[in-house]
Amino acid sequence: MLDKRLKTDRRNRVLRDAYGGPSGEAFMVIAILTILLTRAYLHLTDYPQVGGGNLHIAHALYGGALMMLALLIGWTFLGFATRVVCVVLGGIGFGLFLDEVGKFVTKDNDYFYGPSAEMMYVLVVVLLVLGRIVRDVRPPTPEECLSNAAAIAASGIVSGLPEHRREWARLLVDRAEADGGDPEVVADIRSLLAHAAPVPARLRALQELVPRLIPDFFRSPRWVPVVGWILVALSFLGLAFGALGVALGGYFYSDDKVTFELAGMSVATAILLVSATITFALALPAMLYMNRTDRLWPIRLLRDAALIFTMLNALVEFATTGFAAVANLGVGLFALLVLNYNMNRRIAARAELLKTPVAVAPGG
Repeated sequence: MLDKRLKTDRRNRVLRDAYGGPSGEAFMVIAILTILLTRAYLHLTDYPQVGGGNLHIAHALYGGALMMLALLIGWTFLGFATRVVCVVLGGIGFGLFLDEVGKFVTKDNDYFYGPSAEMMYVLVVVLLVLGRIVRDVRPPTPEECLSNAAAIAASGIVSGLPEHRREWARLLVDRAEADGGDPEVVADIRSLLAHAAPVPARLRALQELVPRLIPDFFRSPRWVPVVGWILVALSFLGLAFGALGVALGGYFYSDDKVTFELAGMSVATAILLVSATITFALALPAMLYMNRTDRLWPIRLLRDAALIFTMLNALVEFATTGFAAVANLGVGLFALLVLNYNMNRRIAARAELLKTPVAVAPGG
């Protein structure tokens, strides 16, 4: 019995933060935007040098300073607003630092080193995937639910709680109670939540404003079959031409009007073939059954197909074309946004129809 309790205590020693996943994703989005804006600014201003003479103050130093400042603020102050400030400062700092990766991996400090775009992309994707794995590897334990609810309640006692965060904490407490959490701790946290003063949800209002800025035309469910059949067509063509190129060992034809090339077997070709095969295997059955069932699996399958197609193809494009791959990546992300938006709308509609609560991710 004692050994079992010790194992349980050891397992629960590392607790996950309910806001950790969204914070990490926001951090990476801010870092990506910082890289793109920095590259655009430097290009427009002809890459000015900060410093004089033999001095050149690289913006990686500013990035390091902002990341250090984010850490110090996080260690020094409590509250949700502190977390937001740390995510923003840390994301900007990480973007400025990562933007100069080419200088760190080349002997001649080459900022324009070709594979640097691919390195940034791979690192961002790996970090996002690891964050998702940590968040989804297992359901939250009662201890994690109570710890997160207690942290929200403690913050609310000092600075007040927006209603949506109070409701999120109550859901965590209810889940912990249903899973066998300590009844006394459950009661204490509920009491703290009840005593936290209500405050306006300014950040939440901003989060809800952004989707409303997207025109209704782009939020229409009519985009789902358009995106779906485009995925089917592109993956089929990629699979057919990729396999033909491998079978022929590469093929090139050019005249005054037409240039046609099929790549032979290479690492890039193999990745594109895997991407096309998986995407086609997921997208085709999803589209065939999209209008034949009320279940959610077709649109989930289509969303997964779009994610795989976008991420793997972007990996090859960043390696071969550098930052020019951002345009195609943007198209893929648009498809993912369309599918995610319509999938969440269907989930909400089903929940309303069945009168069941929807599990939502914590917001600001």
